[in-house]
Amino acid sequence: MQLTAEAFGILFLECRSMFENIAFSYINDSDAAKDIVTDSFMYLWEHRETIEGEDNIKGYLYTCVRARCISYLRKQQTLIKAKNELSDAARWRIETGLASLSDSGLSEKLYREEIMKIFSRELIRMPKLTKEIFLASREDDMTYQQIAARFNISRRKVTSEIQRALKLLRQSLKDYLGK
Repeated sequence: MQLTAEAFGILFLECRSMFENIAFSYINDSDAAKDIVTDSFMYLWEHRETIEGEDNIKGYLYTCVRARCISYLRKQQTLIKAKNELSDAARWRIETGLASLSDSGLSEKLYREEIMKIFSRELIRMPKLTKEIFLASREDDMTYQQIAARFNISRRKVTSEIQRALKLLRQSLKDYLGK
């Protein structure tokens, strides 16, 4: 594809907001829509010499934006599933704690303590930023937007760090999650 820097700049200025609106209509997240469009334009620029036969650059960009929106939504779906699994584990931990207090059963207390040790150990092992973001989400009950503002990072980075924390916790607690 013969795309000069000048032609690319014009294309970017003319079409960026249109593609951001398209992406937003799919994912309903303004920041993520902007990131997706920027990534799509970056991909086009970086691969302009290897993309063959693309006479309709806007159509190509639309396809890139649409594919990235699908990927974003799938990641969000996975995140929601992970949150639900963690919520199930937290609910189970509370129920187990209540049962152990009312029954005074030694085995149940040990089981609960073991889970808490694993959870605490994994929190300590997490990279600092991942841990701080995860705790801000869970303990401080902050939204992703609030966390992004606190740490001066994108919402996308917040999402990936929370997914990372949940993955680490799920791996360590897999025997206790029951799924």
